[in-house]
Amino acid sequence: MPEKPNIFLIMTDQQKASATSIYGNKQVQTPTWERVAAQGAVFDNAYSASPICTPSRVTLMTGTYPPVHQVFCHQNHAPGNLKQLPEYLREMGYRCFAAGHYESERNLTKGWDEHVDMMETPELKHAVQELYKHGSRVCGWSSGTQDIAGEKAHAALLTDTAIDLIEKNAADDEPLFVHLAYIEPHPPYFAPSDFGNTVDFNDIPLPPRAEPGQAPAWHKQMLEDYKTADADVDDIKKLVAAYYGLISYVDHEIGRFLDYLDKKGLAENSWIILTSDHGDFTGEKGFFTKCETLYECLTHVPLVIRAPKQAKLAGFRTGELVELTDLFSTILGIGGCEIPEQAQGHDLKAWLEKGCREPLRETVFSAVGEYHGHLKTTMPWGLPYSGRHPGLVMAARSKQYSYIIDPDYGDEAYDLENDPNELHNLIDGNSELPQEARLLKQEIINWKKSCDELAQKLGVIPGKRNFDEKLNSEITGR
Repeated sequence: MPEKPNIFLIMTDQQKASATSIYGNKQVQTPTWERVAAQGAVFDNAYSASPICTPSRVTLMTGTYPPVHQVFCHQNHAPGNLKQLPEYLREMGYRCFAAGHYESERNLTKGWDEHVDMMETPELKHAVQELYKHGSRVCGWSSGTQDIAGEKAHAALLTDTAIDLIEKNAADDEPLFVHLAYIEPHPPYFAPSDFGNTVDFNDIPLPPRAEPGQAPAWHKQMLEDYKTADADVDDIKKLVAAYYGLISYVDHEIGRFLDYLDKKGLAENSWIILTSDHGDFTGEKGFFTKCETLYECLTHVPLVIRAPKQAKLAGFRTGELVELTDLFSTILGIGGCEIPEQAQGHDLKAWLEKGCREPLRETVFSAVGEYHGHLKTTMPWGLPYSGRHPGLVMAARSKQYSYIIDPDYGDEAYDLENDPNELHNLIDGNSELPQEARLLKQEIINWKKSCDELAQKLGVIPGKRNFDEKLNSEITGR
């Protein structure tokens, strides 16, 4: 057995914190999350730096915020001259493997000893296309079940792929860093046939929406693009149920992977990090999938870290603000690496070992937008054209307030303590904005300035700015 611990970074795609049983949602079945939570540390307030896949994953692999790595939307590729997480770990003797949706097509391939993209084999590609052939291009609320059972759907095949990678390439004397990146519960909202009825849709409450006239004006076009008015109560509830089914399905497969680690004796000296890249509307605000803005349901993600038994983290829970940005430094800390200058997050391992006596931060930050491509509406798996922002949207969140700088449609601010679903924009012209919320705007400006300075200091060379429409059509077959 290697002296250094193994590290397993397991990530779902588009799973919001509120759709996970450890955060109080007992309708969605996530026993694996509960199992890992019982053995490790639970973070109640973990946030992504972006509400869409590419920039969120680039942040995780480089330890930098979007204004530093300059990936703001799906149009961007990761910069070639920022060192990535597995490169650092390989220098410390780790064998590094990746499987699934780790953004190989957008330059997140540096440092892996072996990696298998989510579409690299004929079986994986067929399973992705089977999922993405479902749903409607003209509305955001189509849902149902796939035509195949879970054992033949993508998450099961990816679990087998990850196990095969370890079986064929792991060495007894070398520690492992494995990144297993599932695509579920990413829309279309179609669960495998045997996971389509994990919850009775009749028992699901309608997701919250603002009263007419209270939502920001730009929401109107989004509602029209999503065809929300054409959906009845059952349509929305069935969609949420299908989303929960996808979450239960991928939860089952994560459990199967963890069972394999236990059986092989790999879990004993291992850190397990379980999270998601960002969230999903799933009917909140009358919206579906995601878009280029920074609401709570899109950036608040689940996060659990299970350590080897000697670390004694079982049962620990914190409501302090943490970010996926922190996972870069945390994983390097676990691996015994010196934290590099580019890292903007904190080492959660070191913080946990010190008893979390001091908050890591008072504010979390995120950014998205600057889309100038030609891709239009990509529902049911993507977002409506009206959800793409040509300007850079940035946000800050404290424990009570959120503030969003939106150069295209106007700023928004919310009292999260009294309005957790962000239904009443405090910037309505009728009342004075609370001081703490006003200060968040200046914090965003200062944060962006510090990011720009770091990018210049690091000499970041932006990656390509184009969307591979050939890849999009290959995935979807449309």
